[in-house]
Amino acid sequence: MAKVLTVPVVRPAIQATLLAWGAVTFLGALALPWSRPGRELTVFVPEATGAALARTSPLVGAVLLLAALLALVGLAPWSLAARGRAAIALGGLGAFLAAVRLVAAGQPFSWGAVVALLGFLAALGTGLALCGALRTD
Repeated sequence: MAKVLTVPVVRPAIQATLLAWGAVTFLGALALPWSRPGRELTVFVPEATGAALARTSPLVGAVLLLAALLALVGLAPWSLAARGRAAIALGGLGAFLAAVRLVAAGQPFSWGAVVALLGFLAALGTGLALCGALRTD
C-alpha cells in the first residue's frame, strides 16, 4: 500500500475586529440618517439615510463602498500586516470622505455620519495595531 504524504495548509483566520467594524460602519451608514432638519437628535428622516443619499451623492456611495471593502479585508486570506495596511488605507480614506461630505452638506449631522466616522477611525486604529505601527503592549 502506498503512503500518502499530506501537507497541512495554514490559512489565516478571519480577523473578526475588522469584519465587525466594517459591517457596523456599512450598516449604520446605510440605514441611519446622515443629516437632520433641526436641533433634535432623535428625528428620523428617511430621505437622509445613507441608502437614499447614495443615489444622489457620490461621496456617500464611496463611503459605503469603502465600509464594505473594510469588512471584506477582515475575511481576506492575508497576513495580519497586509490586513493592517489595507485597514489603514480604507479607514483613513473613509474618514476623510465622510468628513468632506459633512462639511460640504452644510447641515447638522446625525447618527449615520457619526457611525461612519467613528467606524472608520476605529478601523484605522485597528490597522495601525495590526501592521505593527502602534505598539501598545
